[in-house]
Amino acid sequence: MKEKKGVKNIYKFFITLSAVVAFVVISLFGAVVLQSKKAVLEKSVGSFKMLSVREVFENNFKDVKVQVGVFSNPRITGLDEMKNVYTLEIQKNGDIKLFINGAAVQMPVDQQYAEWYKNALLNFIKNNPPEDYKTTKPDIIFEHMKDYNEEYVVDNDKEYIVLKGRSDTDDIEMWFLFKRVNNKLKFFVDRVFTNGTELSGFKKTAFLASIYQVEKKTLKMNLIDIVKSSKLVDFPDVELSSVFDNLKNVRWTVKDEDKNLVECTAVNEVGNAEESIDIGFKLREDGYVDLEYFYLNGTELKENEVYSKIRSIYKQFGKFDEKQYVQDIIEKIKASKIPEKDKTIGDFLEETKNLYEFVWNHSFVGRNTEVILKGSSKSANRNFEIRFLFAKGELYISKSYLNGKEFKPSELFVQLEKTEGEQVVQNVGDNNVDNNLRYIELVKNSSIVSNSQYKTNLSAFKSFLSNPVWSYNEKNKRVILTGSGKYGGKSWNFKFVFEIPVPNKVLLEYAYANNIEMVDEVRDYVISKVFKVSKIGENLSTLVRNTVFKKKTYGEILGTKGWTIDRTNDLVVYSNGKLRVLFFVQPNGAVNVSDFYYAGKRYSKEAMDLLLVGEQGNGVLAIQKALEQRDQISAKKLNKTSTPTSIQSEVTSTEELPEVLIDEPLKNDSQDSDEWMDDSQSSDEVISKEYNEEQEEQEEQQEQQEQQEEQQEEQHEKPSPYQF
Repeated sequence: MKEKKGVKNIYKFFITLSAVVAFVVISLFGAVVLQSKKAVLEKSVGSFKMLSVREVFENNFKDVKVQVGVFSNPRITGLDEMKNVYTLEIQKNGDIKLFINGAAVQMPVDQQYAEWYKNALLNFIKNNPPEDYKTTKPDIIFEHMKDYNEEYVVDNDKEYIVLKGRSDTDDIEMWFLFKRVNNKLKFFVDRVFTNGTELSGFKKTAFLASIYQVEKKTLKMNLIDIVKSSKLVDFPDVELSSVFDNLKNVRWTVKDEDKNLVECTAVNEVGNAEESIDIGFKLREDGYVDLEYFYLNGTELKENEVYSKIRSIYKQFGKFDEKQYVQDIIEKIKASKIPEKDKTIGDFLEETKNLYEFVWNHSFVGRNTEVILKGSSKSANRNFEIRFLFAKGELYISKSYLNGKEFKPSELFVQLEKTEGEQVVQNVGDNNVDNNLRYIELVKNSSIVSNSQYKTNLSAFKSFLSNPVWSYNEKNKRVILTGSGKYGGKSWNFKFVFEIPVPNKVLLEYAYANNIEMVDEVRDYVISKVFKVSKIGENLSTLVRNTVFKKKTYGEILGTKGWTIDRTNDLVVYSNGKLRVLFFVQPNGAVNVSDFYYAGKRYSKEAMDLLLVGEQGNGVLAIQKALEQRDQISAKKLNKTSTPTSIQSEVTSTEELPEVLIDEPLKNDSQDSDEWMDDSQSSDEVISKEYNEEQEEQEEQQEQQEQQEEQQEEQHEKPSPYQF
């Protein structure tokens, strides 16, 4: 008996031991499997080698979570600002699948992942300073560079983000190189271009130091070299060293480290004589230098004398081509718009056939350049003269004459268009021109917006408009600014009218785009873009919400929450996570539905019908129900047909999420809605066809299953996808 009992105990022991061992083995196996699947998310995908999948998500989304299971594929999820859920799943064969709110992404997977990857690198730049630099505000580069665009570039197996944009004075291109250092991601500013010219050495250091913080000791050690490789604003293509190192006995010294002031002393040979010069160059934040002082033979020169001497020295060493310099200004004049007209001066001179004998002259007025255009008119033998002042990179019409009498610039161009026999209007007094310039300068140097990074109207509008032209309308006592700028992805001819109701008080009275007066909401939004103060333009979304579709407002149809402004594309956006509707507001306040998405699919052609469903039903719920019913019908059709062709047709029936096109926005007018439908079928015909097919299916089910009468009525009354 004891032996049998002992055998049983041993048997139980081995069974228990086997169970424990099996449990431990399975647990270890499961842990290994889970760890190996989790490790997959720590690897890169395809050619995108610098970041792992996890890093791509962490630099794109919030609330990133890793999901791994023994019998499921590893997944990683994240949320955007609108609470949309983005998911990446790695298949057993290494392929990836992407989902947005549970729906598979329809655009090519590589294309979507490439966009996330690029944004991850870009966000890394926004949240971290480059190596060797430090700053409390890493994204300051995006304030320094206006209207930038980014590009992901692979060159010689090196990965870059290339930023291209414009500062207040220059076109800028920066190449950010990404590297792994001790398995940590870091980036470096590899290349910098200003106005198409690559900066190198100390010039590059000075440029970056003006944006980011750099060790002050390092900057001062190189201060002389940085200044020597810098340029004067008036000679943006010429380094100081290429001119002043040609002088005799030249010596460079640091005059004031705290002010970044360097002095150049030298001897200049002029004919048989020699003259001593002492020039103070002050390094600016943007990498250029200013002339702080200029002593000639111990006597300090006045400003007009300084630039006359500087031009002489540059010309002496072949660094100033006066003829080309003036020709460049003439080309800028020709490309500028006539005051209060939508035509360039160059086009006016070419198209006005009764004008001839054009003569261009110039003279230097201190730092500035005056260019004079003289010509004749075949009508009544009129002679005209227009004086342009080029100062600090800006063009002004300082004076204009017709037959020796001074006219306002806008009136002069009107008179030049007139033919023989037409009356010449009374000229304006000479003192008015000085007042005109004074009013223009007052508007330029004031600011209509407080709390902006721009301190003056001049600097703000210069960053927004190309070829800005300032003028004064004496009749209406208004300062007028014209130029072209971007709104909604296309170029518009803008006109801003400023009022000076009391001395030193400037107000924006009107704003126009392509000669269309902007409503207050659009005007405020454009001004918010000009001055980079987003709060000013928030009423644009209110305008859209309060706009009536047919009978109800968009706010009543879609709800009052979930409205934002896409400032990149200048669109008002409604989104509730699944439903996304994009609106574009015309300058006159007209609202166009620009695009329509649901669960990642595009329904541009059906947008008006779907909004009508929402208006006649219970808003968003009615729209969602209509789309879900449509999908159910599509699924039933797929089940009936087994050919691959029909399946592919359904799958690709909606388009990829493209960039929004503003040039051809969807219209609100019901009579135009057939533009978005198939030529062979109207929307009602499609709806009717879908409804009839559904009824046939229901009748078959009723006969086969012998359902109760109430069920039959319920099935019969089931609405069609777009039943109103």
